[in-house]
Amino acid sequence: MARARSVNNAERLQADLCACLRLDAAPGPGGQSPIRQSAPPIAGRPVTRLVYAPWSGVSNDALSVEAEPGRPRLLLLHDLDGSPEVLLATPLAQTLAAAGFGLLAPRLVPGWRARLRVARKARLLGLEWLGLEVLALRRLMDQVPSYGWGVVGYSRGGQAALLLAALDPRPRAVVVASWFCDRDKRLLDTRDSRLTAFLDSPEDEQFLPGWWRRFDDGVLAALLAPRPLLITSGLDDPVLPFELVQDAFAAAERHYRAVGALGNLRLSLLPGGHVPQAEVTAEWLAAHLGAEVDLADMPLRPPPGPARHPAVRMARERRKKVAALKRIGRR
Repeated sequence: MARARSVNNAERLQADLCACLRLDAAPGPGGQSPIRQSAPPIAGRPVTRLVYAPWSGVSNDALSVEAEPGRPRLLLLHDLDGSPEVLLATPLAQTLAAAGFGLLAPRLVPGWRARLRVARKARLLGLEWLGLEVLALRRLMDQVPSYGWGVVGYSRGGQAALLLAALDPRPRAVVVASWFCDRDKRLLDTRDSRLTAFLDSPEDEQFLPGWWRRFDDGVLAALLAPRPLLITSGLDDPVLPFELVQDAFAAAERHYRAVGALGNLRLSLLPGGHVPQAEVTAEWLAAHLGAEVDLADMPLRPPPGPARHPAVRMARERRKKVAALKRIGRR
């Protein structure tokens, strides 16, 4: 009975998320097969550029590396200022390609200025760009055959990965790098000197009507459970204070514990800034998607940090100051 209630709650939450993203009013599929073009190889394997139409009148492209027999394909989603070309040149992508995974790296709209323009145009049509972006990714998956799917998203690509996996059951394992955190504070907390809230930025796409307190990252994780989910973030990340990452992860833990899948959830906080953790990601995907990776010659591991990382020490000092101020206020 409890499991049935959990399934019903997830279905209602998924329906609410679709409504918030305005997927009910989204355009129909383009109906054209992708055009295949040659591209430079990666890790000794051929690369194909796919030009596809997620819906009529719109075209996009993605770089594709075919999977070896029996291997799943990984959807790789780049950051705000990145590109498929840059992402496929990283040690992580090269290691995954060498392990036989298929790779599919679509081009997301880069830069906040371009994203602001498409977000405003979408709202003129009663749509939301975040919803359209997820829809385009799902339709790309429809057009590319695969033995199975995983998804890795870095920074803004991590948001797309989280939303995609929340709405689509096909990704069997998910990695969200340098994005997952307490979303309400990331949106609105202008008093926290450790981060720049989206409220003070021009990134309108982040402010979806009805989003407030309903679809925090920890809540979105409930729609992924019990599938394997790895969250990575840097202790020195200037964008995401690691305490906010831990808070959101605690919420995700509650959902995974409720369905008996806590072993499928992992948080990796390591010294470093706003960068993906290549070695941890490769090992996680290999373990959960049935592959072997060779990390011996890849410069993937971040440099070791001190026994007590400065970020941890600073966080403890902040908590002591806050506690002291509260005690003074009670006197």
